[in-house]
Amino acid sequence: MPRSFIALAIAMAIGVSLTLPVRAEATNCADRTSIIAKLGNYHEEAEAIGLNNDGTLLEIFVSPQGTWTVLLSSPQGQSCIAAIGEAWELKITTQRPDT
Repeated sequence: MPRSFIALAIAMAIGVSLTLPVRAEATNCADRTSIIAKLGNYHEEAEAIGLNNDGTLLEIFVSPQGTWTVLLSSPQGQSCIAAIGEAWELKITTQRPDT
């Protein structure tokens, strides 16, 4: 591979990595209302929701552009961002697991 191609690839990777932390906060936990308001700035809305046995609410927020955030919320209203990413795709199935 030519050195110029490798240098360009490294420069692009650094550029992308510098833009990703813009969404991150110094801490990933806050009250649920304020986190959801911030997710609205990225046009992310709840697409999936589930309740854990310990009462923790798991939500996946997704934007039309494909960015996504996994939010975990305690019954007391404290929420933490568990993961963020991009290129979200919804897999549609006609079958659900037996309950």
